[in-house]
Amino acid sequence: MNETTTFVPVLAYLGPGGALSAIGSFLALLGAILLAVIGFLWYPIKRLLRRRREPANQPPPSAPPQEDPRG
Repeated sequence: MNETTTFVPVLAYLGPGGALSAIGSFLALLGAILLAVIGFLWYPIKRLLRRRREPANQPPPSAPPQEDPRG
């Protein structure tokens, strides 16, 4: 068997407009994924930080002040 290597030209040229569109789409996708991960993790972290800031032994809220019946 005689094997020969043939090169097939690949037509993959991106002009300036196509390249900028591809780069912009990639950056938008990357930003969306990053924001989704940050948004997904932010709420539990915020709850954990808030729980750490609040003192553990808080007195129960007092009853609202009553009006003086004498006027």
